[in-house]
This record gives sequence, C-alpha cells and structure tokens, in this order.
Amino acid sequence: MVVTALAAEACLLIARPTSRFDVVDPEVIRQAAKTFTPSHTWDMWELMKKGLDRRTDQEYAAAVDRFHMRQVAVGLLALAGIAMVAASALGARHK
Repeated sequence: MVVTALAAEACLLIARPTSRFDVVDPEVIRQAAKTFTPSHTWDMWELMKKGLDRRTDQEYAAAVDRFHMRQVAVGLLALAGIAMVAASALGARHK
C-alpha cells in the first residue's frame, strides 16, 4: 500500500496542473508585439508591470483544488499502509 501511495504521488506530481499563463509560446508573443502601436506597447508595459492576476483563472484554481484533494487522499493511503505494516510488525512480535 505504501508503494502504491508513492507511485500515485509520483503520477500526481508529473501531471500536476499548470496555469494557461505558464504555457505561452514566446514566438506568439513576439508576433503579437510586432503589431503593437507605440501607445499600445506602453499600455501593455504598464499592465505587465503589475503582473498576472492568477485568481482570474478559475479553471486553474479548480485544478489546483482537485490536485490538493488527491494529494490528501494519497497521504491517507500512505498512512494506512504504514499503519498496516506497524500492526503486522506488532502482531508478529506478540506471537
């Protein structure tokens, strides 16, 4: 059970959610920037100085919540496995 929990945690970490803001192709940004007027470039600069508000990405927030719930489930599975190993070790010692 502990090995299963470790494998599940490894799978979770490999497939953890990523924000759509984190997977932007730099070439797309370059192509878009070539079409900007000077005033639009300045407006974008001012906006980017503030940074991205990740709270507006509801899909990512929901994926992170599901990820955390799965991590808790895997942790409970690992604890159950450790408890079973401890119980069997104690049971074998008392015989």
